[in-house]
Amino acid sequence: MNEKRINFLSTVSLIVITFTALFLLTSRILHLELPEIVVRVLGFAMLISIPVFVFTNVKKIQKI
Repeated sequence: MNEKRINFLSTVSLIVITFTALFLLTSRILHLELPEIVVRVLGFAMLISIPVFVFTNVKKIQKI
């Protein structure tokens, strides 16, 4: 993988993790009842993006 693609995947996965965490946290603080499908889709997106984030950061560290 080239460095440009690794940086892009790392950035996108970090944005997804941050967005989903903030969205779920805000909904809990405001006592909003989200539909079950929304919670599951956000959880699935987070489950996919966490390993991608770890993989890309390991690749970055290996290049140093």
